Amino acid sequence: MKDRKMPFLGIGAASIVLVLAMVCLAVFAALTLSSAKGDHTLSKKNLERTSAFYQASNAANKQVGAIDEKLWKLYRRSKDKKDYMKRVGRSFTKSKGISYNKKEKTIAFQESITDTQQLSVKLQIYYPEKKNDLCYEVIKWKKEAVGAWKKDDSLPVYRNK
Repeated sequence: MKDRKMPFLGIGAASIVLVLAMVCLAVFAALTLSSAKGDHTLSKKNLERTSAFYQASNAANKQVGAIDEKLWKLYRRSKDKKDYMKRVGRSFTKSKGISYNKKEKTIAFQESITDTQQLSVKLQIYYPEKKNDLCYEVIKWKKEAVGAWKKDDSLPVYRNK
């Protein structure tokens, strides 16, 4: 009788390959879930930041609208450009949260976005020569950092002692 030799790749090798394939699929599934969770967390943070910015932007637009109404009222009451600018200076110097620069003829204010950011707005004031002219021009609409930067060196790095 002839001895039958078993092929090198028998049932045991096929089982090992199958187990390794299953382990690889499980690892890829875990990595996919981890990545999806990270993306979800990042999306939530981005949504919060974007919502906060647009809320501040809406509040700033309302403030600009109120300033526009006030400027037109002052324009209607004034006799000429000099009287208009004088009235603007008196009116906005008293306003809370609004700063008026008499020399540059600008109005500036800030709206809070977060604890560390604010929306800074600056308007250039003009005397409208015609009825359809503007009373102001937006020269600054910028998101800025608030407070001092603090160095973070809490990461445990190798120190040679």
